[in-house]
Amino acid sequence: NLQMGGVTMLDASTGSLNATGIVTAVGGNTNNTDDAAVFKGTGTEHIKLLLDTSSTGGHRASVALESNSNEVNISTTGSDEMRFSTANTSDALFIKSDGNVGIGTTNPQAKLHVTSSVLIEGGSTDSRTLGFTNASGSTGWSIGNGIIDSTHNFRIYDNTAGAARVTVDGSGNVGIGTTNPEVKLEVNGG
Repeated sequence: NLQMGGVTMLDASTGSLNATGIVTAVGGNTNNTDDAAVFKGTGTEHIKLLLDTSSTGGHRASVALESNSNEVNISTTGSDEMRFSTANTSDALFIKSDGNVGIGTTNPQAKLHVTSSVLIEGGSTDSRTLGFTNASGSTGWSIGNGIIDSTHNFRIYDNTAGAARVTVDGSGNVGIGTTNPEVKLEVNGG
């Protein structure tokens, strides 16, 4: 056991370390690495780093990963909310206690709430789609390009019926009820 000022700091029987104040770990080149602190398990238990601020008036508990002034921070305010931030953003990603996720907002109003622009990118032959469907994918709608072929025309697609309802081709022609519009607006089926 290691004691300081009559307080057990390291209990060899339980393996627990108690510390008040700032604890600094300096790299010891363990296992040919430059890690400052290493947490290892025996393979039979989970490794958990607990930062408990429950007695400090609701201050954040956080883990900062820093290298050469580049920092990623994972923190909580004690209300089952989680924040991910970088040195340049205060809250890049925010998860509320109800499970809603915010990108660019700390008050997400839906399962995914994004403030600002969203980019869906694929390779030159990939489709880029956004789907609105049930869990099995058998009903609902999709929007995007490359949904039914490799033309990359923009489509609104009815997943339930298995049919494109609206098509906009590369020339700007719009088709309703047709996937190959030949004029600026072509309507098929009434």
